[in-house]
Formats: sequence, C-alpha cells, structure tokens
Amino acid sequence: MLDHATTDPARARADVRAWAPRPERDVDVTVAVDRGIEPAAATAPAPPPTRTPHHGLLQRIADVGSYALGMAMQAGNEITQRLHLPFLDLPRGPIGDVFEPPGDAARSGARLVERAVHALLGVEEAPSPDDVRATRPLVAEATVDGRAGATTRLELDLRAPGVGAGVAGRPPALLAAYVDGRYHSTVVVHEERTTPVSIALGELAPGAHRVELRSAQDRAPLGAPAPAVHSITTVYGTGTQAEVDRHAPILELRDAAASAGPLAAATDDTPLAQFPSITHNADGTRTIEYVTVFSNEDGGTRTQDLVSQYGHALDVEPTYRVHLAADGAVLDEAYQTATHDWRAFDGRHDGERPVLRVSSRNNMTSARLAPDGAERWSEAPVQVPGVDAPDDHGVFGVEPWVRRVGEDELAREGKVSATPDRFQAWLPERTLEVGPLDPAARERIVAAGGMDVRLRDGRTVRATARPDFASGEYGWGGLLLPEGVTRDDV
Repeated sequence: MLDHATTDPARARADVRAWAPRPERDVDVTVAVDRGIEPAAATAPAPPPTRTPHHGLLQRIADVGSYALGMAMQAGNEITQRLHLPFLDLPRGPIGDVFEPPGDAARSGARLVERAVHALLGVEEAPSPDDVRATRPLVAEATVDGRAGATTRLELDLRAPGVGAGVAGRPPALLAAYVDGRYHSTVVVHEERTTPVSIALGELAPGAHRVELRSAQDRAPLGAPAPAVHSITTVYGTGTQAEVDRHAPILELRDAAASAGPLAAATDDTPLAQFPSITHNADGTRTIEYVTVFSNEDGGTRTQDLVSQYGHALDVEPTYRVHLAADGAVLDEAYQTATHDWRAFDGRHDGERPVLRVSSRNNMTSARLAPDGAERWSEAPVQVPGVDAPDDHGVFGVEPWVRRVGEDELAREGKVSATPDRFQAWLPERTLEVGPLDPAARERIVAAGGMDVRLRDGRTVRATARPDFASGEYGWGGLLLPEGVTRDDV
C-alpha cells in the first residue's frame, strides 16, 4: 500500500535538525527507568563467568591472525585491481577485488594495506560526501515527515538536458541527497530515464526531517551539468512494500572512494534498478532476494555471451537475500561475493538495511566498506504489480529506459559491432529477444540452429542461435537476425 504526499521543492528553508541515527541491529541498548517500585530483597551477586588464564591470550592471537589474513587478502586484491590477464577468456581490464576479508579484524588489516598502497602510488582518496556537503550547490530542499511503522521514499522529477550514457562529452549528472545534514545517497541522472527517480530513505523516525538535494559536481565526470529538480513527492510504504524497503541493500558505488575525481560508476557499469524476488516458504517464513540491474559488466561474462544467454547485455546480479520469520524478525542474511559464492552478512547496517560495496568489475559486492565514506546508491526497489518473483524482462516492462542506457553504454565503449570480435556483441538492432522458454523449447531452437521469424511485411527470415542461447536463469535469449533486418521489422 502506498500513500502519497507532495512537497514543493521551493518552500522556505528551515533550520537543519540534529539527527541521531538508529542503533544498528546488532547493538543491544538497554534503558533502566525508576518507576517507584519497591526493590526486591537484596541477593548476593552472581559470580563472574569462569575464564581460563589463556582465554584472553587466545582471543588476541586469533585477532592477530585475522588481521594478518586480511592484509594478505588485500595484497592480492591490490594485484587483481590492476593486473590485466589477456590470456583469460574475460573482457579486457582487471577484475577488481577477488578476496573477501572475513570479520572486522581482517577488514582492518585489509584497510592498512590499502592505505599503504595508495600512499606508495600517490593516490588521493576521495573525501567523504559529508565533508564536502557545504561545497556542493543546493538544488532543492524539502521537509519530510517520518511515520511510525512506514518506510519513506522520495520520488523526484529530475532533468539534466543533453546528458546520457551514449553521449560522448556530456555524461550523466550526479545529485546527492542529505537527510538532517547527514549524507544519504547519490543519484546518477540519465537523460534516457522516462520514470521518476525514487530514493529509498528506509524507516525514518516519526517527526519532521530536512532533506537537501545537492549537485555532486565534485565527483561528476567532466562536462556534466547540474541537474534540475522539478518536483518532490513523498511516498510512504506499509505492509509488503515497507518490508521490502526496510531491508533493501544500500550500495557503495564502485571506485567511489578509491581516488578523488570523477566517479567511475557514473559512466560505467552503473546500477540502474533493483528488484525483489519474494518466496513464501512452507514454514511461514519469507525470503527476499534483491537483484540489481547494472548497465553492463566489464570484468565478467563477455558481452556477446550476455546477449546470447539473456537477450541483452545488462548485468542482472542477485546481490543480497534476507530470511524473515513470520513476525518479520531477521533469521539470517547473505550477500554474493566476487567469486559468486554466498556469504553470511556480517557487515554494517543503516537501520535495518545492509550496506555493501560494489567491489569488482563483475559487479559483485563486499562487506568491507570505505571507512571514510563513499558515494552510495539507494534507489527504491522496483516491484512488478501482482508478481512476487519477476524476471528481468518483467522489470524492463516497468522501467523500459534501463535497456536504452545499457545499449548506449555499449555503443560508447565500442562493445558492439557489425563484425564483432570475441569481446564484442552484434548490433542491438539485429538482436531478437525470445522468451521465456522452458528447457525443451530452448533445446529445440538450439538443435535447429535458430528459428524462422515472420516480419511485418509478410516475409519469413531465419534468426540464428548460438549453442548457449537462453542458457541464463530466466529463460530468455538473443537470436541474430540476418543482415538488413532489424528487430523493428519483426
């Protein structure tokens, strides 16, 4: 259920209110209140737990071992972030972080190595978005009321004329959101976008909150204009919508804090949308898996393979899943790492929401965050009406603009061609998407090497299939139309 309230972005300014963030879920906060009740009879205090003399020493040894493990893992990551492996059947360029340091001690060790490498190479790390708030031009501001038990979204009508993923020299604009003076997230503004931007603020404390929208020109690519905000609409979620929003992951954008200057994720492998897949389990529990759609991937599956296996070259990645009890309590949670293994989440939360860093060029995530802050992505999950577990094409029906952003990026990066090499795909206009297919239908098409397709003018042509056609999760695949025929002719 959604409840809308509209706020004029041009209303008079108000004083910024101090905001204390909610305690993280794993922090036990106890408040004692004297209610004037007679105290119970005094009893002898319980004896302290028995500890062996070596208990503290063993724990310190374990922490030192974890710290050293994190240092070794990050040393490997520093290599995989920079090493080109042309002999592997991967797209050009290094993969990014591959090793995932487990736990706080290992992450501290990894951070020590990261800082040392940056100092050695003269890398200037990006400042925290909170530190540069005052220098970012104010675009719009509004007061938003938090409601008990409800989640809050900001729907923005944004414009940044002349920018887009496929426009060389006029890249997307960046807009940063601050709540009560504290940085929240950053929006990448594409001209291709045809639907409002919806920022998920999670569950705000009841009462008034001040929201500022500022142009993040300090991290925008050269030539990016300042975006204009035409309207702000507050949307409140309850029921299933609130539950989905309450646990949606926040993503630190790739390379967001590694160095000062333009943000890599603004123009390359940008997160465009996220959608939940909800499973109602037989024991009354629920599992929500959050799938993120990126504009492409530079370090994983080859572009041509993506098109054949899925029908497009957008990168659709399951990012995080949470298992909830019938009463909504979190039973367990996990995230997908660079090596495609699922690991129990032990990182930081913002309220109930996990915070993950996009750490590799195949758009996988890490619980090791940038300690000084980084640009974050927090667009609200896209839900397909009446569908608990949509596929990627169902989401494209709700957010059709993401397809154009992906295709424009491929063209700008030279990843499509009329005569593609092994790292390129054929031109998008010659790709015919077919699906969803069951395994038997897919096998028939592959065995026949393709299928006959009837065109609008009555002609029949042969669209060819590769052996890996429609082998992805959702049963969709891409066929190659003959030269001189485009998908608009079908």
